[in-house]
Amino acid sequence: MEKNKIIAILSFIIVITIVSGILFNIWLTAKANPITNEEFNAQWQFNGAKSMRKQMWQNELMREKQRFEISEGFKEKVVNILKSDENVQKLLNEGYNITCIRPIVKAIVKEDSTVIMKATGAIVILTKDTSHALVKVDVENNKVLETIILTETIIKSG
Repeated sequence: MEKNKIIAILSFIIVITIVSGILFNIWLTAKANPITNEEFNAQWQFNGAKSMRKQMWQNELMREKQRFEISEGFKEKVVNILKSDENVQKLLNEGYNITCIRPIVKAIVKEDSTVIMKATGAIVILTKDTSHALVKVDVENNKVLETIILTETIIKSG
């Protein structure tokens, strides 16, 4: 009888260890940064604290785990929306360049379990020297929702 108790306790400990390991692995996977694009990561390599708004943008971009190849038509549509916004047009006139267009993709699961995916917006990165602008575009309503301008100052000593 004593041997059965020991086996039961050891089995319980092994099961708890395995389950906690699986849960820890799931937690680590959920916390991992799925975006490996060096160009995007360079935009966020700034010293200092990030504001909540910057963190919100970064989280939104990180949710887009899959890479999507965008068509020339989608790219043209986003660029036309950008050029129709006076604030973005001002940045482009000041020498900012469009360096990255990332679609915001919405997936809808229908009642028959089919999945429809649609690009509802885009995040556009504009760069000029050490300045960067993030522009959130609503493709469905043909308008720019928000523009954030980030400037990085590098001071080299010695």
